[in-house]
Amino acid sequence: MLTTLVAHGIATLAALASLQSSSTSSAPTLETKSPRTGLAARYTNDAELARDPAVLFASGFERVFEGWSRTNTNVCAIDTDATLAHSGGACLRITATRGVDTGGETTWKLAKGVDELYLRFYCRFAADACWPHHFVKVRALAPGWDGPAGVAPPGDKGFWTGIEPLRGAWRFYTYWHQMRGWNNPSDAVGPKGEPLNDDGTPNTGANDFYGNTFQPPEQPAIPRATWICVEAMVRAYVDVYDSLRARRS
Repeated sequence: MLTTLVAHGIATLAALASLQSSSTSSAPTLETKSPRTGLAARYTNDAELARDPAVLFASGFERVFEGWSRTNTNVCAIDTDATLAHSGGACLRITATRGVDTGGETTWKLAKGVDELYLRFYCRFAADACWPHHFVKVRALAPGWDGPAGVAPPGDKGFWTGIEPLRGAWRFYTYWHQMRGWNNPSDAVGPKGEPLNDDGTPNTGANDFYGNTFQPPEQPAIPRATWICVEAMVRAYVDVYDSLRARRS
């Protein structure tokens, strides 16, 4: 179940969701809609979007951090320069200062988990800003489990993916129970008899797990000093074959 949405460095965010059965027996079929007939088409510049019954949460930061679950106000501030804002008269500015901090975040948490979540946000990167390593994250965490970095999460404890503009290209930076670690042993050995991973790289013995990258190929470079609309969907479903194996073991 998707339970927590964490937004890093965004200007505005809107999310909507619909409930589905958790007993899906195969990989989901993605549904697409024309940009002219979808939810966004009904609300010019997102005006009154928050009133739509399909929307779980929407914020343009016009009322500062109202509705957000938690905000790091040491680095997050509301910019009321209407000429800079994407729409309306405000936007969120997050500043990372070299040698002082690594930026910060504002977080929104769902009151109840959902099986499918759509989100759209607008972002703008300053011409002189470095590309963020971590950016917008969607997380599903079991109560009491915080999802530490470097650990593959158990399937019943957590899953999360980050939407990240690393080095000027979009990617998904993802943790899940079958993710790959730094070392993935094989039977192969190197010229000196050293163990090799299944991709031919040396096996160092340490097998820390950090986010696996999924990156669309041949994408254009992310522009700077202009507003960008980013949309994503995350769906949770049960692999029926994994469930049957678990029951038999």
